[in-house]
Amino acid sequence: SNINLGTPTRSDNCLGLGMPIGRFNNNPVNSTTQFPVGINIVVWTVTDISGNTATCTQTITVVDSQVPVITCPADQTVSFSSSCNYVIPNIIPSVLVNENCTYNITQSPVSGTVATSPSTLITITVTDLSGNSATCNTRITAIDNVGPNIVCKDTLVIAINEYPEIPAHKFITSASDNCSGNNVVITAGRMGNICGTQTPDDFGPYINLCCDD
Repeated sequence: SNINLGTPTRSDNCLGLGMPIGRFNNNPVNSTTQFPVGINIVVWTVTDISGNTATCTQTITVVDSQVPVITCPADQTVSFSSSCNYVIPNIIPSVLVNENCTYNITQSPVSGTVATSPSTLITITVTDLSGNSATCNTRITAIDNVGPNIVCKDTLVIAINEYPEIPAHKFITSASDNCSGNNVVITAGRMGNICGTQTPDDFGPYINLCCDD
């Protein structure tokens, strides 16, 4: 931080008193001297014509009140795994930070966290050494792109009555899904309608059969 330090007052019993010279960390100070955040001590020395010297100190306290400015990346879409979960990625490298001092950046949930929710809000927090902080958010949305597993029966033997209704689940041995488990919706459809318009041939929870079958 550039600071106007002013000039110490001085006096002497004789003429020939020199100008005060200020030093910070053993280096002369001037209008371009940079002072870090915190307490800084400038030592001023004045010398008269006889070589006698006197010193005084000046305390420079630099306070950081600037709040960081941060921008999170856009929301992301990922796919559920075969176990119906996904791993939270590391968002930090994609975060834009504008901060004049040293800072710490954190992510919650942290990268590597295994998530199962279809949507996870990630919060990024930037805090500088003076305690000034800012946050931004991005969202991870997961999509289930893994189809269910189904095992059909090779043969289904039934006693046919007039237009019987056979539930769709009667045609399969098992059905499961990576996210829904055994809680799946089972439908069946005819491979062509030979019974006329009275028997639907679209997919539904059951199948109508007729004597022509």
